[in-house]
Amino acid sequence: MAVLAIAFIIGLFFGGSIVAGLLFPSILLYLWSLIWAYGDGERKGKPGIAVALFVALAVWPIGFLAWVIFS
Repeated sequence: MAVLAIAFIIGLFFGGSIVAGLLFPSILLYLWSLIWAYGDGERKGKPGIAVALFVALAVWPIGFLAWVIFS
């Protein structure tokens, strides 16, 4: 949670707006979820890149939640 708070502050500082302050942490969270899904897929014997693509392309929060629930 502290990482997202720091990302919010960095987004505000460099972007100069609330939108940038919210966008930067959202992008970090998105990238983290793709990396996590790749690693989780590999650990479970699935092709990691396919899992990461599923999470990325299936309307992001829903794809991520679907992988967590059904894997």
